[in-house]
Formats: sequence, C-alpha cells, structure tokens
Amino acid sequence: MLVEKCPQLEDLTLTSRSPRLFDLKLFEGSWPVLKTLRIVYQGSSPLVDSSDMIPRDALYRFILRHPCIQDLTILHPFGIVPSFQQTGSTDDKRPPLQSLLPALKTYSGSPEILTHLSRLDLVESLSIKDHTVNFPWIGDQNLSKFFTVSQPRLCNLRRLSFQVKWLQLLTIKTGNTSLIHSIVDSCPNLEDLHIKTMTPTSTGEVKGVLHFLCQLRELKTLTFTKAPQSLFKGEIPLRTAIRAVRAVPSLDRVRIVHVQPYRVYERTREGVYDVIRGPGERVKLAVVERGQWKGLNAKIPWRGDTFNRTYFYSL
Repeated sequence: MLVEKCPQLEDLTLTSRSPRLFDLKLFEGSWPVLKTLRIVYQGSSPLVDSSDMIPRDALYRFILRHPCIQDLTILHPFGIVPSFQQTGSTDDKRPPLQSLLPALKTYSGSPEILTHLSRLDLVESLSIKDHTVNFPWIGDQNLSKFFTVSQPRLCNLRRLSFQVKWLQLLTIKTGNTSLIHSIVDSCPNLEDLHIKTMTPTSTGEVKGVLHFLCQLRELKTLTFTKAPQSLFKGEIPLRTAIRAVRAVPSLDRVRIVHVQPYRVYERTREGVYDVIRGPGERVKLAVVERGQWKGLNAKIPWRGDTFNRTYFYSL
C-alpha cells in the first residue's frame, strides 16, 4: 500500500460512502509525526448492522500510537470510545482514554470523546457534529451533557460550532443552569461562535441566547445557520444582526445563513453584516446579502432567483 511507504506522513484523510471500507489494515499502521487525521463517512443510509462499523478498539489503538495528532475529525457513526471503556471493565490493562490526544487543538465530531480527555485546556477549535446517534434530540442531549454535567474548562477555545434541534434548548434551565450559560462559563475566551438550528426560530429565542452571549468579551464573529424552514419568524436577517450587535458590543461580524431544500434544488440565502465603528459611538453595518439556487444533483445546473446586494446601514 502506497501510504505504508510514507514514514513521514503528517496528514491522513479517509472518506468513503461504504462503512466497510474503513475496516482496513491501515489502522494497524504507525506514522510517528502524524498531525492530522480525518475519517468521514459520506453515505446517506443509517448504519444498523454492527458489522458495518469499524471496531472502536481498533481506532482507539491507532490514535493511542499517534500522540502528535493536533487536528482530528471523526464524522462516522462508530464513534471512538472503545467498548471496554463504555462497559467500565477494569480487567483491560490498556492505558485509559485520558492518555489519548495530549496535543489535540482542533476537533470535529461527536462530544462523546471530549468527556474522556484531560487536556481540553489546549483545544482551540471545536465543531460538534454528533454522528453517533440516529435522532437529533439525542445529539442535543449529548451536547447538553458535555457542557452542563462535565462543565469543562476550555480556556484556550477560540472557535465553537454546534447544532441543536431547537434554539430554545439553549436557554431551558436544567437544575441551576442552562446550556448556553454553561457554554459561556466553559469558553470565556471564545472569538467565533456558530449555532445551527433545525426548526423555525422566534425573536424571543434569539433574545434569550444573546442575553448570555454579551458575557463573552472576546466574541468577534457570530453565525446563525438554519435549515430547512424559515430562519426567524417575523424578523428579517438584518434586524437580527442589528439586535446581535447591540446586545454583544464586542462583535465585528454577524453572519446569517438560511438553507432550504426543494426536491432536487437547494435555495441558499446568506447575509454578512460587518461592524464599522466611527468617531464616538457611531456604528454602521457594511451589508452583503446574497442568494442562489443550486442543483442537489451535480448534473443539474445553477438556476433561479440569484441575487447579490451590498449597502450600508447606520445604527
């Protein structure tokens, strides 16, 4: 195999539409200076047969042999926590999960592994995408469990991206705290926050989230992404951007993305609102709004009501 002849390999990416392709002897290899590992399952059908999944222990051993990994992406339903750790077995003599990934700085995948790492204080970028569950609300529970129960200290975290089914979930209290409150407490130095939701979002829910985000003194960029229905009930994206800038004074940019599929086409609308601060307290927004239709099938060309407009708006 060609990759076996690359002893100084630093970046390894595996993608496949078939989960069986991941069950390779490749995971028995070793590359001492490997810094980036990406494993991405691109199939559309859910995996119900355990034989379709790479053994968790195999991936665990592979990562254990590569302590230099700084950038890890695991977008696959098999996850990473080995079975003996899940069952709580004490008979296995292998090192605990806390010894994994001591140099990790960037991670994209399920929050499952994050609860087992001891050096979360080194992580700079998190993109939480829970592919280990079949239903969005279970993914919401895993996200909530990570932040509200584990209460991690992510002092070096600069970029955070995650998805929730309902934006309201962020402000609902669990015990004495809420998910958004726990996120703010865990990530005091956050600079870039991306929140994705899957259901229509009301103005009141947006206000509830912004009420907590004003505590993030270093927050520069805030992005809301919504699919597949209307982004904000009764409020255009510009109004939401204005509301965000007024609520979170540290913001330099607000970005709102609306993705709406229609059978074989996908409609995307995006607004980017850059903050320009003038003398005194004068503030205005440099606005770029654009929209387009895209064929979901590669054979279908772009078409439809594409638009692109730019203007300034004074607050």
